[in-house]
Amino acid sequence: MKEKLKVLTENDIEKLEKEDSLTENDVQELLRVTQVDSEISEVIAEITQDEERRRKWDEYYMKIACLAALRSKDPSTPVGACIADTKTHQIVGIGYNSMPYVKGRNNDKIFSWKGSKAEGIPYHEKKYNYVVHAAVSAVLNKTRESIEGCTIYLTHFPDKDCVHAIIKAGIREVVYCMYTRHEEREEKEDMIVGKEILERTAVKYRRMENIGGELKNRIEQEIKPQYKKNKNKWPTEPVQGYITWEKFFMKIAELSKERSNHNPQYKVGACVVSPKKQVLAVGYNAYPEDMIHDETEDEEKDNKESNYISHAEYKAILGISPSVEGCTLYVTKYPCHMCAQVIVQSGIREVIYDKPGEWDKDSYISSRKTLAACLGDDKIIDIRSYEKKLDSKISKECQTQSIVKDQATFRTCTYIIAIIFFKFLFIIFVCVTIKSICKF
Repeated sequence: MKEKLKVLTENDIEKLEKEDSLTENDVQELLRVTQVDSEISEVIAEITQDEERRRKWDEYYMKIACLAALRSKDPSTPVGACIADTKTHQIVGIGYNSMPYVKGRNNDKIFSWKGSKAEGIPYHEKKYNYVVHAAVSAVLNKTRESIEGCTIYLTHFPDKDCVHAIIKAGIREVVYCMYTRHEEREEKEDMIVGKEILERTAVKYRRMENIGGELKNRIEQEIKPQYKKNKNKWPTEPVQGYITWEKFFMKIAELSKERSNHNPQYKVGACVVSPKKQVLAVGYNAYPEDMIHDETEDEEKDNKESNYISHAEYKAILGISPSVEGCTLYVTKYPCHMCAQVIVQSGIREVIYDKPGEWDKDSYISSRKTLAACLGDDKIIDIRSYEKKLDSKISKECQTQSIVKDQATFRTCTYIIAIIFFKFLFIIFVCVTIKSICKF
């Protein structure tokens, strides 16, 4: 655009010079117009870049909200939420719709997931009076004192109760998708009331499309067909295929890794998780935010780009104010020696990684020694072996439950047989007694 304007201006000047009608003021005016047009072009280019940058961050946060929804056990409407500080790009809250937490007990055995279509069930026994909504859960799980001015990303438009929580928290924008079995859900009264409240309190809201991935597949391929098949009968049991905490946190690290614009060999993502299962911080390999990093040919030739990059573990651990002592670090690649130092000094108690390091390199030899000595070998875990151990534990629990169930069934059967046997003996006794009486 700039070059085109320059050529046009030069042609105009030449034409006017030939006609002998060009004055110095004319030249100055043409140059001024060219400069203004050039500045406008630069502003437009900058706005376009900002929009593209915002779109990518929006997708990242919404994908995390979709991931959170996959933790939900709701058989009909899984919903996820992610609260982000869009200025610092920190995630400050994650939630999904779930039943209230009951310490030491299985809340699925206490609260029912029965929905509105469950027949013969009193309303007070249905899920609506008990389920904690995703937006409310995310606000309650906030990782800092104030989340005022932040943006919340939701996989479902918030109803009026969620909107009240959003406004009270000081959230200024709602970005949502509509992944639901009801095509017309957004037009229901509670949704309309929610929109009116947002509009009257000057909280912005906007809709996103085509982000859902696995969540969208779960709703489109599993939930919707069941709903269309029989609208008057609805699942009453919690979903069994929800993703585990371990997969959830590692997937967040993997999503964070993709935020990096660098060579794939330098892409690493990290996620710090509190003992209460809160995501305290995420990080990915990147240049320091304020660093001017125009690459030179020498840097590319010598493959020294990694010298300028802040590591994912650094950004996740050092970039947050709360203490990370006692937390778990999920990272997509085994930490190097520098990151190992930060990990042990910060008080991280456990490291779960995806890809192994280059074990023959000094950096990884040193990091393995540091982590093993300070944390213990049992606290540095390959995610695959961790999942196998978890699957084995779940399998054993299932076997135990099966054995307990079989034992209970056996006891019940034995009890029934005993009752029948004693009843039979009683009948024989009565018959013999009656017969004896008749003889007399």
